[in-house]
Amino acid sequence: MGQVRITLNGRGYDIACDDGQEEHVMRLANALSERVNQLVTANGQVGEARLLLMAGLLMADDLHSERAKSAAEGVVSAPASSEAGEGASDAVQQAYDYVADVFEQLSSRLEVVVSTLEGSDEDVVKDD
Repeated sequence: MGQVRITLNGRGYDIACDDGQEEHVMRLANALSERVNQLVTANGQVGEARLLLMAGLLMADDLHSERAKSAAEGVVSAPASSEAGEGASDAVQQAYDYVADVFEQLSSRLEVVVSTLEGSDEDVVKDD
């Protein structure tokens, strides 16, 4: 099992991944980090959970737009029952499925991190 250390909004996180997927996970994390940095620039520090939620929604919107664009192009340009077209379509769908799985794993991990952070904030408030 591979592992990478990513940094989002100045915080480091250790993320497990399949062997050989470390570079790919780093690219995804860098894309997420860029989105978070853009949101911080535009909105300031609005909280870790909110930043990650907003970045995730923006990236999901991008993915949705790309799927719609690919579907529209496929309908217009792909010949009916073309084996090459079907193979390309299968490859695109597999790529989408893989990205969706990675986002699902990241989302689950981020939920744990956010829950931990929210618990830490409550402890600080209780200690005061």
